Amino acid sequence: MSSLRKTKKPRAYNEFLNNTSIHGLRLLLFYTPLKHARSLWKLLIIAVIFWTHFIIINLIIQYIDQPTEVHMSTNRVHISNSPFPAFGVCEGNKFSRRKLQAYAERVFSIQQRFKHNFLATTPKEMFNYLLHLDDFYLFPNDENKANETILAKLDILLKVVHKTSDYPIQDILTELGPDCENLIIRGIVYGIPVNISDYFRRRLTTNGVCCMFNYKRESYAYNEEIRNGDNRFIREKQPIQFEANSILNSIQFVLQSNREDFTVRDFDIEAFEITVFPQYDYPNIQSSHIGHILVDYYSIVEIPIQPEFYDSSDSIRQFKPTVRNCYFPDEGQKVLNRSYYSIDECLLQCRSESMTKHCGCVSPPMGAMKNLTYCNFNALPCLREWNAKWYDWNYFAHVRDENNESEGDSTTRHKCRHCLPTCDGVNFRIHLNEMTMRRAYGGKYSHGLLKDLSDSKPLAIVKLFFKQRFAQATEMDIIGDWVVLLNRFGGIMGLMYGFSIISLLEILYYATGKFLSFYWNNWKLNIQKKAIETSAVIKNRKFTREEPPPAYDLYWNELIPKRRTTILMGKLFDN
Repeated sequence: MSSLRKTKKPRAYNEFLNNTSIHGLRLLLFYTPLKHARSLWKLLIIAVIFWTHFIIINLIIQYIDQPTEVHMSTNRVHISNSPFPAFGVCEGNKFSRRKLQAYAERVFSIQQRFKHNFLATTPKEMFNYLLHLDDFYLFPNDENKANETILAKLDILLKVVHKTSDYPIQDILTELGPDCENLIIRGIVYGIPVNISDYFRRRLTTNGVCCMFNYKRESYAYNEEIRNGDNRFIREKQPIQFEANSILNSIQFVLQSNREDFTVRDFDIEAFEITVFPQYDYPNIQSSHIGHILVDYYSIVEIPIQPEFYDSSDSIRQFKPTVRNCYFPDEGQKVLNRSYYSIDECLLQCRSESMTKHCGCVSPPMGAMKNLTYCNFNALPCLREWNAKWYDWNYFAHVRDENNESEGDSTTRHKCRHCLPTCDGVNFRIHLNEMTMRRAYGGKYSHGLLKDLSDSKPLAIVKLFFKQRFAQATEMDIIGDWVVLLNRFGGIMGLMYGFSIISLLEILYYATGKFLSFYWNNWKLNIQKKAIETSAVIKNRKFTREEPPPAYDLYWNELIPKRRTTILMGKLFDN
């Protein structure tokens, strides 16, 4: 009985403090003559523990918010592996005066046969009315907009001129734009003079009609003949590939401006506009990740372009695109439901969808996708309204904050929050070297790229080439898995108070194991106590025929010895 007596054990709390491997806790058991010393030590330990776990929680939040990092890889990529970007040359002049005058005379002549003086009384007046074609470019600072009566009459006249209710505004704007041969008068590719018409093609953009070089996007012109011509031009021209970085291995063009042919300009500045963008993107820069360049008259501009390759490991696919802030190609294609994705393409589609939702159609200069309904003159007031609400008259505010959006704007202004950069690809960093062009002696230049050219009209020279022969590659990868996080946690907790995995097991043991072992031991003592008491009762009991003795301390009636079975059977027959 004495061996089964419950012995008094030390308190689990004191035992834990005395045996734990966590630094500082054992000192709480030591005697100190200083008053409140133990309490102050407890407060210090609690403060350290809270501070440590505050740091750990911040690490976890940072990892959840941005689990990736960009680092420089050791690989350097040759520029021959990089596609050269496309670029467009624009003059800011929306319409050729010569072409618009000819078109105005044609429209006026048909108007007179349709209904005498229906809109204009002279070709010059018709010319001024047709200048309202500029409104389709939706430049926010335009003034003196045409009223709805004039727009309605222009709509009727163009239906009569083109003999269709769906007259092709995008083709009209393109046809009335300046010709590439008048804007780019000379060119050299790899040191060899080239025919400008073999390398440049006019395309409609939100900046106007621009001459595109190395452009690979399919045409969406209304006229089938124009559309097939644009696509045939793309297929026949191989994309430009540079093998070396040097001024000799470059493309050089001479630009010329003819002020006498000007009609409408967005800015009253004397400069050419050059846009550099990927080959398959829409030429208007939506995200400003490459470049829009103004080239002053009588200047020489060198544009060294440095490609930057970037890649992402498949391990970051486990995170949502909004967490890693990019799309892989297959993910972006699903977002746009197209075979090509870029953030500029996504922003363009986002704006087009918002415009269609508000007006039921898209402004023709933004028509760079299939299955779009283009706006005519009757839709111009709605387009102006959309433009004002979308940008709040801030031309460059493409993506705005929902908190700044008024209640009435929510149905017409899409926020494009789903548009993210790509995880893989190549970016281009642009550098500019600009110098003033000397004026010609005697009226004409005597040598070089400008030989035999006159400076009576504004000129400029543009040179594009890769800046370096090799480009650096970047890679985005996960900062670390759970092992790295555990490393950080262990380092912080080990530095603060010597905490380790063993310390965690100690806490779990004293918090749960001690409690369970205490009740387990009590349960075993109770079982043994009952067994001893039962044995004592059996020894003192007298057995009769009616009450057979128990079968050797067995606890289940199913295990009855043979002797007890015989007694029970006899009792059954007697009854």
